[in-house]
Amino acid sequence: MFLSIGNANIDYFFVVKRMPREDEEVEAVNFYVEPGGSASNVAVALARLGMSSRILCCIGNDLEGKFLLNEFNKEHVDTRYIKVVDYVATGRVFIILTEGGKRMIAYRGANKLLSANDLYDEVFREIEHVHVSGGKPEIALRAFSMAKSLSKATTSYDPGSTIARRGLGELSSIIAYTDYLFLNELELEYLLKGAQISDLLKINPRVQIILKRGARGSALILSGRRVEAEAFNVRVVDVTGAGDAFDAGYMAAVKMGLEPWERLIFANAVAGIKVSRRGARSSPKLSEVVEFLREKGLSDLAKKVRS
Repeated sequence: MFLSIGNANIDYFFVVKRMPREDEEVEAVNFYVEPGGSASNVAVALARLGMSSRILCCIGNDLEGKFLLNEFNKEHVDTRYIKVVDYVATGRVFIILTEGGKRMIAYRGANKLLSANDLYDEVFREIEHVHVSGGKPEIALRAFSMAKSLSKATTSYDPGSTIARRGLGELSSIIAYTDYLFLNELELEYLLKGAQISDLLKINPRVQIILKRGARGSALILSGRRVEAEAFNVRVVDVTGAGDAFDAGYMAAVKMGLEPWERLIFANAVAGIKVSRRGARSSPKLSEVVEFLREKGLSDLAKKVRS
């Protein structure tokens, strides 16, 4: 079973023709509300890919929190360890979308109340892999150390840009426990702060660095060697949550026993399908990925995934 730890939000999307200037009002041509939060998106994406999935997050005891809980249950994500608080609202993110990009305003709310103290032995029962998205570094450190000591689970970390800016020095204790490190190229720059990848590998020689490169695909750095896979040509509708879908796709591919280069292709396919749909949580089911791979002329990989 996979355990994902991090944020749970309600995402409010406003689609506009252009971004407003200061003190200007523009009319939204579309509006929709969907569940979100990086770790939550990963947990759901894993479940859709046929993996047993558990989420640890914090939500408010409000209508929004109940909505998120219901959405998890519909996706067959294990919710028994979700923390519910009475005195702080569920997290919210307001997203303004144009054809050229997006801007976001986040209210962390109940997400801020998830702490390392919420990690106890029972949470890790039956867990084979622990994934942490963003959040407080002390949560990732405790989660990974417990994962290794209690269940010998593998680990993956997607720190996001804010945490990556803290650099190798501050995050070295977490990286030492990390098996799979997910970053985009800018986050890698933030993390290294002028250091070299070899310096990162001195902290943890076994860590696999997976780079998310958007329209240029993805790359894997393993033992100093680099493998790349091109992105699929798809019609882009909404890139929100694409990185989360990619993370889930890569981890599922590891579980399936795919080769490193096949993992990148599979994860690119999962993310490619997701960006062709609106919403942060529009990741595909396994059957959809298999069909997508067949359509792209990758029948051998599709058969391997299906088997």
